[in-house]
Amino acid sequence: MPTLVTGPIDAADPTHHWWAGRPHDWLSLQAGTGSADLPVAGITRIVRCPGSTRAIALLAPGSRGSEARLDLVLAADPLAETTAVRRTATRVALIRAPWEVED
Repeated sequence: MPTLVTGPIDAADPTHHWWAGRPHDWLSLQAGTGSADLPVAGITRIVRCPGSTRAIALLAPGSRGSEARLDLVLAADPLAETTAVRRTATRVALIRAPWEVED
């Protein structure tokens, strides 16, 4: 990600802005926000799998009857002057466990 850094001491123009690429998450998975038909489940932690291609979301106790929401967040880019963008990745109703059978 582009990051504002301090320029060299002997720069001709001290007001010039210097940018450099630095390691930073540009796309992340975060607990969802917003209103829903069901209450939003608490997500205590999101664990990235090796390679950062998958993730596991750990739910708070008592999440049954709520909705788990996860958002993809595109980080703000100060060089392009864009703000962070958040979009819903998934919404899962936690009404019952998949192995439970309705009578």
